[in-house]
Amino acid sequence: MQRFLYAFLLIVDASALHRRRSGLQTTAATLRGGGEGRWRRVSGGASSLRSSARAWADYLTGANVTTNITTWARPKKKLKKPSVGPEDQYETAEAFAAAARAVTRPSLRVVATTVVPACGAVLANGMFLASWPAVAQARTAKNLGALNPLPFAFTFANCLGWLHYGFVCRNHYVFWSNALGCVLGLLYTTTALKLGCPDVVERVAVGGLVIHIGAAYATGLRLASPAKRKLCAGLVANFILLCYYAAPLSTVAAVVRSRDASSISGPLVLVNAGNGLLWTVYGAAVEDALVWAPNLAGVALAAAQLSLKLAFRGAKVSTTAVAASAAKGVS
Repeated sequence: MQRFLYAFLLIVDASALHRRRSGLQTTAATLRGGGEGRWRRVSGGASSLRSSARAWADYLTGANVTTNITTWARPKKKLKKPSVGPEDQYETAEAFAAAARAVTRPSLRVVATTVVPACGAVLANGMFLASWPAVAQARTAKNLGALNPLPFAFTFANCLGWLHYGFVCRNHYVFWSNALGCVLGLLYTTTALKLGCPDVVERVAVGGLVIHIGAAYATGLRLASPAKRKLCAGLVANFILLCYYAAPLSTVAAVVRSRDASSISGPLVLVNAGNGLLWTVYGAAVEDALVWAPNLAGVALAAAQLSLKLAFRGAKVSTTAVAASAAKGVS
């Protein structure tokens, strides 16, 4: 019985092997002949397809084992040759490329991303400390006198916004260049409120604080994307900064009307221009428009104030001299 079973299994295996061999030969013959059905309907590279099919047929039947098996691929489209433009366009493009290479040199990039923001942070903190003698004198005299407390509230709100932006972006330079300003701005504002300042100072400080609370809620609890958190904090900081820039604009209008630039402090405007220029360079180096765009606007505003200072520096003196000479002639 076992011998009969072994003989039956041997016959079945032999017939299956014969059918497989004949199937391979049929497939090989079909491939050598160029294929049937869908193989003949291939357009574009059909000769390459047939050559690959013949190679596969030889490989399956073992007729030529050294044949290299290749796969068929559609021919690539030929790209159009770019048109040659005028020579001046090439010269302009080469000049821009040279400027880009000069800006993106590793040594210059290291300076623009480390030394420049460090100098900007030192200069910004120096600007915030510059108001301390006047505030200390007002605290001692218990009277504001000629001190204008409105910039103190804007300083507090502006530094708080950039403090938030530096925290969201994990930027140490932005954070530490505004940390001291936030503390001193709050100190200056509370001093002004204690000494009886106008109500607008309190409204600016409280309003800025409310805006930043809403921004902190959005960036900390609502927005999941880091890019959206950065954009939200940056837009809020830029909005407060633009409001801060609106105060000097009123001074510029008053100077133009009165033709008297004595209210513009030349050294303070120069320091503001230098600080804005440093942060503009840093923002351009790190490709952060939320940093370089508002600071570039600040540089433009400082340049306008310096221009007015140079244009009307002798207006008040000449007016006084004319009035004195007229009074002498009358007497």
